[in-house]
Amino acid sequence: MKNQTTSRMHRLAAPLVLALVVPITASGCGEVSPTPVATADVRWAQSAPSGTIEDDPWVRAVRAGELAYATAVNSSNFTDRSLVGTWREDHVRWFARAAARRLDEGRAFVVLGPRPFTPLAVDVEPSGTKAMVVGCADDLAISPTADDEYPEPWPQAFEFRLEQGPDGQRRITGAAGLREPYTLSTGEALTDEYCGSVPIARGTFDPQPDPRALGDLRGRDLVTPAEPSPTFAVEVPR
Repeated sequence: MKNQTTSRMHRLAAPLVLALVVPITASGCGEVSPTPVATADVRWAQSAPSGTIEDDPWVRAVRAGELAYATAVNSSNFTDRSLVGTWREDHVRWFARAAARRLDEGRAFVVLGPRPFTPLAVDVEPSGTKAMVVGCADDLAISPTADDEYPEPWPQAFEFRLEQGPDGQRRITGAAGLREPYTLSTGEALTDEYCGSVPIARGTFDPQPDPRALGDLRGRDLVTPAEPSPTFAVEVPR
């Protein structure tokens, strides 16, 4: 199962989202009780993703994780059960720190829709507790648009790596441009070029989140999970 795809880091700015951005007041970053957040409806450009592969539990976990991530970004709340139940703990902390930094630097954005992604294959390890979902992804639509000096090429051959924890929850442990060559069941190599001809499901939130609601927020206003002890080694999400 090999091809010649170049691996790359995925900017985890990212995987659906709050109907209206609402400032969340907190006493500062740190441990707080989980605060539920609401998500917006999604209007799909064509039709909602469907089919046998969409019914796969690993693909459903990817969709849920992307929804939870965008909801956290747009609500400035990284403690909702949907997020900690779909992403590995170190990723959640990294997401929160990145969002706080963007707010403090005046670079905050809202996500206008779920990451465009079409799953093409699911590989589950023999243990049944780890899997990789591969397919084609496009860049996130955000507002305001980021001024990226080194934009990545899109669409990309993309992978999500997941594992099932002792609690039965499937969590994303990595999301990135395809790091290793992959051959589809059709015998075709999954590459960025291949993804250029693959229809990619696209949806936008209704109503759209308003980035102006972030104007008065700073990093200290985010609702964030507890930080680990200083000896805890945090792996940068890939």
